[in-house]
Order: sequence, then structure tokens, then C-alpha cells
Amino acid sequence: MINLKEQKSMPCCETSPSNKEDYLTCEDEYNHFYKCHECGEIFPIDDMISIQNNHKICYNCYESFYTTCEICGDVIPVATINNVAFGSETIDACEDCALHLRTIFKEKTDTITLLHHHNSFSTDFIQFDFNIILREHLDSNEFLNIINNINAICTIHDTPLFYLKKVDTFHIIGLTTHFLDLNTSLYKKIITDFATYIAFEPNVLYLESFHLRIECEQKKKEIYQQMMHTILIRLFPNSFASLNLTENEDRVEFNNSTSTIALNKADFYRTCMQYL
Repeated sequence: MINLKEQKSMPCCETSPSNKEDYLTCEDEYNHFYKCHECGEIFPIDDMISIQNNHKICYNCYESFYTTCEICGDVIPVATINNVAFGSETIDACEDCALHLRTIFKEKTDTITLLHHHNSFSTDFIQFDFNIILREHLDSNEFLNIINNINAICTIHDTPLFYLKKVDTFHIIGLTTHFLDLNTSLYKKIITDFATYIAFEPNVLYLESFHLRIECEQKKKEIYQQMMHTILIRLFPNSFASLNLTENEDRVEFNNSTSTIALNKADFYRTCMQYL
């Protein structure tokens, strides 16, 4: 610890500090000393931690009054921390990151409100549901970067057309799309842009638990039945992926049984580009 009276009169050689009351004189231009913003004691710069507004605190005060956001890495007061459910974990997050996570991650339920589903009985829909398996041991910043990229691709007019329904220790993301209108180019752009992103994202390893659903008018049954068969054969060439059919006088719904087989992300990319 340094006594203030022993300090030289020259100012700290940090450039234009905004909080001059916390910046003290230095022994030389490479050895700075600062006053802890909490306790007021003087410490060498190497023994301090930066917090908001260019303030610095000592390690003792950090351990007593502060913690680190596990998402962005900012040092924040313990009193402002948010405990956020993050898959099977609970993590400490600052207010901004907590709000961001709660906005993006929504649990899929049976009462989910779909944007366009059944707005018109003449509309045909497609829905994808799968898990995205990531490289193990990602840090929180790498993980959140992937989430933000998916969010940017799948959000139209500030409305996300998907649900990220499950997160497991920075390793698994469960994604379910809304029912996308097959008669527009919008669904094609979303799916192909997404397929392109994950194909070239090195931290995405493969897809799993793939589930595809198509709902259409009865008169288009053969067209979309063939489409479903083609997609499933291309995605799972070495295994049997069953196709379930439910129909009435007006509508037909196709579902493939959820597959636990790992789906190569390159196969998903090529299939989306060719057949969607």
C-alpha cells in the first residue's frame, strides 16, 4: 500500500482521465497507483480491477461488493446482479444481458402463439424443429455471438420467427420456427440464410432431433408429400425416417418422426438450397 504523502507531485501519466479524483501520482510512467473507488486505499494498478466509468477497485472490495457478469464480463455490484435460468444452469448476469437473454429465449408450449398459422385456410405452412449441437467448452461470449447471429437471421420487422426453446450448458440450442408460409419467399430466405450460417459456423458441429412439419391444402397433398419424402431421403440417406400423415376434407398435415440421428450440417445446407 502506498502513502499519499510519499507520492511525487507529477500527475498520473494516464491520458486525460475522466475521473481525476481517483488518479494519483506515479513513481514513473510505467508504474501507476490508484485509489480504490470503494475503500479509498492506494494500490498499484496491477492489484486493481476496472469497473464502470473508468473507476478501479482493489481485489478485497471486489470479493466483498462486486461480481462479474458471466455473459459480457463486466464487473458489476453484487446488488445489481440478476440470476438467470440458462438451460440447466443459473448464471449471474448484468441487467442488460439478463434482459437480452429473457427476450430471446422463450420456452415452447402447447399454447404458443404462431404468427400466421390458420390466418387463411388457403395458406400452406412449414415448420422446423431441431437441436443445434455446438462445440464443447465454448465461453459465454462465443455462445452469445451464435445466439445473436441466429437472432439477426431469423428476425423480420423486429419479430423473431423462431423460438430458442432449450439451452444446455453452452452446448445445445433447441430451435423451433414459427409456421412459415410456403407460398412466400420469406420462409425460403430465413431457412436458407440459417442453413448457410450454421454450415460455415465452426462452433456448430451438427444438428440432432430433427423434426419437419408441413401443413397444406388437400389439393396440394401429392406435391408436398413428394417434397417431404425428398427432403427426408436427402437428410437421412442411410436410415429410415418415417412420414406421418393426418388429413381431413380440406387440410393435410405431414410430420416426420423425430430422429435422434446426428444430421450433418452440410447435408442440411445442400438440401435447403436444392429443395426448399
